[in-house]
Amino acid sequence: MSLVECAELSSQIESRLALYLTELSGVIANYSPVNNEVIVKLSTYNTCLPVISKSKKYLKFRLWQKGASLEKGELGIMQPPEAAPELSPDIIIVPIVAFDRHLNRIGYGGGYYDATIAALRKTKPITAIGVAFSCQEVLQIPIEPFDEKLDIIITEQELVKIM
Repeated sequence: MSLVECAELSSQIESRLALYLTELSGVIANYSPVNNEVIVKLSTYNTCLPVISKSKKYLKFRLWQKGASLEKGELGIMQPPEAAPELSPDIIIVPIVAFDRHLNRIGYGGGYYDATIAALRKTKPITAIGVAFSCQEVLQIPIEPFDEKLDIIITEQELVKIM
């Protein structure tokens, strides 16, 4: 997929996501893309971004506002600086490498999102929203006991959710 196609499809996904977010409220956690993932800007929202530490299993989230500076984290992923306030998200936008119709996903293998979503779900209701290109869909994702299902997956073609 070319960069132009990626940008066009990301824009379609972002529009679907923005429409879906009108039904929800709370602190939104977005992510900083590292490869050819869906790029979701959410520029009209105040969001937080994950902070990843190699030594910890859980993500922390810090406030990020459009135009605010970012710095490279331990894994080379852009994140808010340490001075940014820490937040607890109610909605988490999750990057996807592959997904299936059962709302399972594969990420980059660190387990950070699964562990974080599981920990947050023990404290409050959260909505985990995966964003992916439709071409990333596979028939079945092999799941492990620690894997957390998403609540919905948004592609440029549809909203995938279990009724």
